[in-house]
Amino acid sequence: MFDLTRYSSPVVVRSWGSLLAAALMIFVACTPSSPPPAAETPEVMATGAEKGDPIPWFEGTVEEAFALAKQERKPVFLYWGAVWCPPCHVLRTKLFTRPDFQARLAATVPVYLDGDTERAQIWGEKLHTLGYPTVIIFDADGNEVTRIESALPYEEYAAALTRALEVDRPFAELLAAARDGGAAALTPAELGLLASHAWGQDETSGLDRAARQALFARLREETPAAQRDVKARFLALELEALSETGKGAAGAKLSAKQRAALLAALDELLADPALRRANLDLLLYRAPGVIALLTPEAGAERTALAGRWEAAARAVEEDASLPTTDRLSALWPQLALAAPDGEDAAVPAALQKRVRERIRWASGFEHGEEETQALLNTMAGLLERAGLAGEAKELLTAHLAEALAPYYYTSWLAGLEAREGNPAAAVALYRQAWQGARERSSGAAMTPFRWGSSYLQQLMKLTPEAQTELAADARIVLGDLLASPDAFSHGNWARLQSLAGALTEWQGSDPGRTGVVDAIRAQVAARCGELPATGDDSAAARCRGLFAPAAS
Repeated sequence: MFDLTRYSSPVVVRSWGSLLAAALMIFVACTPSSPPPAAETPEVMATGAEKGDPIPWFEGTVEEAFALAKQERKPVFLYWGAVWCPPCHVLRTKLFTRPDFQARLAATVPVYLDGDTERAQIWGEKLHTLGYPTVIIFDADGNEVTRIESALPYEEYAAALTRALEVDRPFAELLAAARDGGAAALTPAELGLLASHAWGQDETSGLDRAARQALFARLREETPAAQRDVKARFLALELEALSETGKGAAGAKLSAKQRAALLAALDELLADPALRRANLDLLLYRAPGVIALLTPEAGAERTALAGRWEAAARAVEEDASLPTTDRLSALWPQLALAAPDGEDAAVPAALQKRVRERIRWASGFEHGEEETQALLNTMAGLLERAGLAGEAKELLTAHLAEALAPYYYTSWLAGLEAREGNPAAAVALYRQAWQGARERSSGAAMTPFRWGSSYLQQLMKLTPEAQTELAADARIVLGDLLASPDAFSHGNWARLQSLAGALTEWQGSDPGRTGVVDAIRAQVAARCGELPATGDDSAAARCRGLFAPAAS
């Protein structure tokens, strides 16, 4: 059980930009592709089941799972997660532990693909996964039916899964029908499925922001009144798409009539407990953008809307039907509205006090490793966003050993040290996080490289003179990765590109650094000839082009 009563007065040192970047790293896929034939994809063990996992995950390769599904005419429930990922553990503890949910999965072939295990990034690239957790439902023939939004409460999530198992059209066909014929071209179950689809984790829909917004607006207007939960979901999706341009930039595109209609629908959502619970992603994380969108001018109307939003957030705090993480997260919109400019605006002392009180409340329960991994993320993030970075550091330091993946939080501590102007301490912690990830990776490359590449980049940024350490540790970090068959796939490839760019920038025109970077380039080049070379974008081609000058 956490004990936060010892925390002292706040230390107002924080960076909202860095917190947002961390959130994006963890979260945090129209023509969804079917799983490729086994001949084109190296075998990847599907199971990533953890000790005591209540779900009977398929034991075998991803290819074997899809083959079994086709043979038995069952859909595939594919969960893409990672041991270190806090939102994954929210999903696992609030959903996967429920016997009624487990009973629903009996009608599927459930597949747990840990994205940090060997070869998993090859599949991640083919499935177009964008973050953890991602849940994808395939039909028995391997066609993607939907990606379920993980922020849904249990009741909505269960309903989405039920719809996915009932609908007999792939997502690509549903989307095409919706675009051509609107709500009238879809059954109620199909409309509901589009409303609960994880659009933010789907990069293959072929719809840009404007096209998505137009589709959501049409479906919101045309969905029958009897499906008020579905209408509310389309409203939330529409508002999110409109506000993605930031701070009301899209507001000028809305007429007074449009704003009034959206405001009326939003007020209904904010006032209704069931609609609030079904749209937590909107309520908790979109307040400033949506409020600026619908009330473009500062004044009484904007103040009133912000007050209604804060009241809805406070109601979520008190909603005992929600998990602790969701109830704590109801502080996010309150903080965002109290200090919309992040570090440039001080959070009121009364709200800081409220953050402390709610964290003490959440700490009063016994938490297992999975819950701790998720809760620490929410607690430390709230403290930092409230301008209490010193208390966030105390929290993480005190409970590091209780987390399922402590290296995740060691890296967070490193970032706090860096922002306090302690580069040596920060680099030491970044290195400790890498070492911790390496020790717990069971030989897989993705986890140690995720933290190792971050450590190397911070080493160059914070202590650019540390050439000896960079040369020695880069050889180990890259050596671990380059031995993996998916070294040049998906997340590994993205991080390799980022690291290569950082190394080139660090080298600059300094001849003293050339030898270090040349040795790293040679280490990579030695691997290129051993990689598959079929196709223009093969692993070998990516390898050879890693340090190539950008085309002009």
